[in-house]
Amino acid sequence: MHNSTLTWRKGWFLSATFLLVVFITVSCKKKEHQLGEGVVDDSEILTSGVIDTFSLQTSTFTVTDIKANDRIFGMLGSYEDPIFGGVNNEIYTQLRLPNTSPSFGNLNDIVVDSVVLSMVYAGKYGNNGDQTIEVYEIGGTERLYIDSTYYTYTTFPETGSNLVVPGNEVQYLDPLTVSYIDTNIVEPQLRIRLDTNFAWQLFNESANNPASFESNDNFVEFFKGIKIKTVNGSQQPGEGGIFYFNMTDTDTKVTIFYKSAGEVRTYDLVINSSAPYINHTDISQSAQVQSVINNPALGQKEFYTQSPRTRALLKIPGLSSIPSNSVIHSASLELPVQYQTNQPFEPGLNLRVALFTSSTDSSLISDLSTVGLFDVSGKKFTVDITNYVQRIVSGEFENTGFVLSPSLFSNSADRIVFNGPETVNKEKPSFKIIYTEF
Repeated sequence: MHNSTLTWRKGWFLSATFLLVVFITVSCKKKEHQLGEGVVDDSEILTSGVIDTFSLQTSTFTVTDIKANDRIFGMLGSYEDPIFGGVNNEIYTQLRLPNTSPSFGNLNDIVVDSVVLSMVYAGKYGNNGDQTIEVYEIGGTERLYIDSTYYTYTTFPETGSNLVVPGNEVQYLDPLTVSYIDTNIVEPQLRIRLDTNFAWQLFNESANNPASFESNDNFVEFFKGIKIKTVNGSQQPGEGGIFYFNMTDTDTKVTIFYKSAGEVRTYDLVINSSAPYINHTDISQSAQVQSVINNPALGQKEFYTQSPRTRALLKIPGLSSIPSNSVIHSASLELPVQYQTNQPFEPGLNLRVALFTSSTDSSLISDLSTVGLFDVSGKKFTVDITNYVQRIVSGEFENTGFVLSPSLFSNSADRIVFNGPETVNKEKPSFKIIYTEF
């Protein structure tokens, strides 16, 4: 259609796979029904109530136009997901001057020792291991702007040859790696040696066209930035990972190590809060997931969400039959997932729940307090959706379904496989609600 632990009093709920019990206070009009007698203990209710059943409709849909500069960290790497298919992330980033009009010294007196791109780790999704990294200068006529909108499919052309020094392309990626600069231990970081011609490109420009270094605006017109990517060829299902980097950490930078007239010097190009960086994501959607997207009925067996490509949709048509004068005391979803402990592609800890603005507007309404928490032992998410359900019943929101996705949908590699209502697995999704009709 569209492109924390809850404590329950014994017997005071019903689920989508069982029954709904509606409690009526003594001040309300009493509705007597024989059906359902004995379902709730007499000592725990004031009157008997209306009994209803709810069906759940579950599906998956594709998302486009996810902003790539709504980001917390940079994402680099690739992995082959046994269910979702191949995932690959690369980073475009601008480099900025720490100070303007630097003095590098006389060109004839300069000896370049090395150039190092360092990126401080912020985490990972998937497996540690070797990945082949390439770095290119961004080409073309378009520069990156901090206030522009970019999407996960946005690309910029690369120019020149791979800047990574031959023999340094293969890097073992591990966020817990012990990193050294000289003999000093520093924050865990990926350190990649770049061609010293990169340094000479800057030194020559500074000597021949010093205006390029008089401001950052001038500099980024001269040097638009770099593209960092992995080229890993064929990976087997379960291999690889996406690695997260703190791009604005003071140790995330390009450092030139050189001597000028025998004096040992360094010069940094930094990535600070003024430097835009973009996460580009490619996903080779598997036939398994695509079939559920194409045929929503298949989502009744299992359904999916994957950052930043697909979201899950759960509809509860029966909510529309609850009288609009009802007060929702509690409503929750329990969503079992397919995940075995210690698998590399975990579902993450939090699940975001949102609603479509309307049946004709696919923009999302999101209550930031409505977050699903993952129960590791129970292998399920539990979500308190009381606020949403009350507003649906009262007519403030349309009953278009609940949109489910990883909390960091635009800036993570998280993915989730949910059991559908018709799953062959033991645990099925359920909806639990308590309300009073006035």
